[in-house]
Amino acid sequence: MTDHTGFNCIVKVPHDMDGGLRQQFIKLVTEGGQIQEAYVKVGLHRAGLVGMIVSENTVIATCCLKNPTDSYKQGVFKSAMAPELPGSYPFELGYIATHPNYGGQGHCQTLLRSFMPLVQQKTMFSTTRKPEMVHILKKFGFIKTGQVYKRDLELYLREL
Repeated sequence: MTDHTGFNCIVKVPHDMDGGLRQQFIKLVTEGGQIQEAYVKVGLHRAGLVGMIVSENTVIATCCLKNPTDSYKQGVFKSAMAPELPGSYPFELGYIATHPNYGGQGHCQTLLRSFMPLVQQKTMFSTTRKPEMVHILKKFGFIKTGQVYKRDLELYLREL
């Protein structure tokens, strides 16, 4: 599907990703310094769905419906001192990134407008430390819970 800017919006299961796009996805997500490449590779292997905006074979925005381990979820909810049970949120919206040359142009929101209807029947959580991401998460029905942890990380939940 092509978005309003003419860029190609791709949503698919991770196993169907082209190798070159997979490598770009991983590189873009890890460039921000928030997560190591090995974790992204494992996360993609376990993921249910990935989303990308691609322009001329360059990945410019990413997102993913992750299937995190129970121990990871428990750690996040405990660290945030969230009153909700982590088992009630089986999925995580993550790996949301925008190529530095395309930041601030609305590509992340465009991608999520295509991606979220495909996962609308999923209860999920997301974490962020970026104010611009908080703004976007709220637009898609996420609500903050718990407290800031690890100095600047926040937990957001989305109910059905």
